[in-house]
Amino acid sequence: MKPVVPVLCLLLTVTTASAGPPAGEGTRTPRGAPAPRVREVRFAGDPAFEADALGKVLQDLEIRHLIPGIWTRMPLYEVRAVEADLARLRSFYFSHGYFDARVGVGDVIVDGRDAILSLEVQSGPKYAVRRVAIDGIHRERVEIATDSNGEFPVDTLCAHLLDARRIAESHGHIDFAGGLEVSYSDGLRLPDPSRRWVDIIARVRTGSAYTVGRINFSGHHRVNESTLRRAMKLQERALFDAGKLRTSLAGLNRSGLFEPLTLPDVEIERNPDTLTADLTIAVRERPRRSWSLAGPMGPSSFGLLEANVSSRLPPWGRGILEASTYYVTFSLTGFSNPLIRLLPPLSSRAGAVLRLCAFAAALRAATGRGLRAETSRSGGAGSADRRTA
Repeated sequence: MKPVVPVLCLLLTVTTASAGPPAGEGTRTPRGAPAPRVREVRFAGDPAFEADALGKVLQDLEIRHLIPGIWTRMPLYEVRAVEADLARLRSFYFSHGYFDARVGVGDVIVDGRDAILSLEVQSGPKYAVRRVAIDGIHRERVEIATDSNGEFPVDTLCAHLLDARRIAESHGHIDFAGGLEVSYSDGLRLPDPSRRWVDIIARVRTGSAYTVGRINFSGHHRVNESTLRRAMKLQERALFDAGKLRTSLAGLNRSGLFEPLTLPDVEIERNPDTLTADLTIAVRERPRRSWSLAGPMGPSSFGLLEANVSSRLPPWGRGILEASTYYVTFSLTGFSNPLIRLLPPLSSRAGAVLRLCAFAAALRAATGRGLRAETSRSGGAGSADRRTA
């Protein structure tokens, strides 16, 4: 039986050690000098795939030709970028049945501020998968169907593992880990004598179930904490549910009061003795005031000129009457009527009447947009625009 192969968060990323020198070592780059940029990535050894196919797997080390021959974006040669793309390459080989693949850093050539990176790849044999099973879901073994060609059903396996993780998260399990155990087996004779049959068992492990202890907020200065708590679907003393946490962050984002929030903005402090988890959500308030100026592209006599000034109200009141969840906007609109200049010269009285009619028509065309204070949604001097949390 082959040893258990650990995987990274359902992406089938094999976490084996990389061969070759890490980024920044074994090169001629002096210590303290700025990191060079990757001009080219080469694949050496026995990759079993074309270089173009492997290049599409890279993300952090991807060289983007935004404007061919003119503008090329070259990534920095950093340890984080190299290790991330090595993990993606291992996942790529693993998902295609190359369970013995080795991927690492081969040679690095630094030429001034550019670097040429060579990745050493040994794909190994491609195995035929006879049987796939999952242990640890609902305390029973789940069998996954395979075909007679022996192709690894990685998409089906990942779908089952993602469903298992969602179920575990909804029951308070913060920890979720999985490992793949690959073992040789016997099966039908394959057309390629170098291929062998293997069985794969995915073993799922979950930690203890946690309840929510305290939910704290940081970074809010002009918004009351009660407004933040109303948007939270995950409540204190309830079973920890990552799905409800994501829904709560989405509700805070819809309020428009803060910069977009994601899961990395939430700090989870576990208390193993009490099996409780305290959450700290770091919010970043958006600017309190804003202004805008809009006008026609050309002479001012052929369009409208509008200026807006917006400001969030101070943190007065509570609940639905909390003023900090309102914005007040004042608009100043100026307009002129170009038709007046096209009128033929008339007598002073007739000209005055025609100019008055033209002015009234322009006023109606502008839908009453004159010198007034209005909100961003409806009129009314000094009226406030409600942005509920």
